[in-house]
Amino acid sequence: MNSYIDIHNHILPEIDEDGPPDLGGSLMLARALVKQGFDTVIATPHSFEGNPPVETILGAGRLLTAALEEQRIPLQVLPGAETVLEPQLLERVKQGQVLTLNRSPYLLVELPLFQELPPYTGELLFKLKAHGYEPVLAHPERVRVFQKDPDALAALVARGVFLQLTLSSLTGLMGRAIERTSWQLLTRGLVHFLATDAHSAGRRLARTAPALRRLKRTFGQGYVDTLLRENPLRLLRGEEVCLTEPAPARPGRLKAGPTVYLKTEATQWKKNWIY
Repeated sequence: MNSYIDIHNHILPEIDEDGPPDLGGSLMLARALVKQGFDTVIATPHSFEGNPPVETILGAGRLLTAALEEQRIPLQVLPGAETVLEPQLLERVKQGQVLTLNRSPYLLVELPLFQELPPYTGELLFKLKAHGYEPVLAHPERVRVFQKDPDALAALVARGVFLQLTLSSLTGLMGRAIERTSWQLLTRGLVHFLATDAHSAGRRLARTAPALRRLKRTFGQGYVDTLLRENPLRLLRGEEVCLTEPAPARPGRLKAGPTVYLKTEATQWKKNWIY
């Protein structure tokens, strides 16, 4: 059984309106994640303008971690947040009002899905990088602007922004446009991470296995491991993340390319991720 790391997950109880309503729902999701091959997840509840407070998120994490240990569910839950892009985001991160992913320099950022991007988007993302933070865009395949213009997303990646694709997007669960954009991003070698973005043990997480089968048939197990284990592990450690253009599992379908390491300003990882 492969052991994967999920960097985008809404497993914490009573935090997200569309997440587990109680601890029992969180434990149900945890069991489903283990069944799908995950041994580690970063809990990333929705965060907007510093809400919910960091201590609320950490407290829910401590509660869940204790319950997982009591139930002997072999899943490690680490702290984080899915943060909505807003003008004061940099200041909030610097002041400790927003959680990065496992307290690393990497920050999971959500952009508007259906509206035009705020005019300050690029400037703010690059300001975050200039101050030592590494923005990771959550599910960019669902952002309508990028569906219409993938080159705009490629330009951000070229300047050091990271991308996290949602596994269920690869199966058509979220619509044809999202599925098409997902595979375009993968074949262009623009994706750094795969994640479940699971809110429950239901439909979205259930598409993990079909997505993985299709990925393995297309690109091979090694590429899956890069996006679901190797890069997430580097993220947890605050290390450089690997950008790999996928080699086709069946020769002739896609053009393979080299592995590129993107330099970050990450500090040395300290083993203090426990809530």
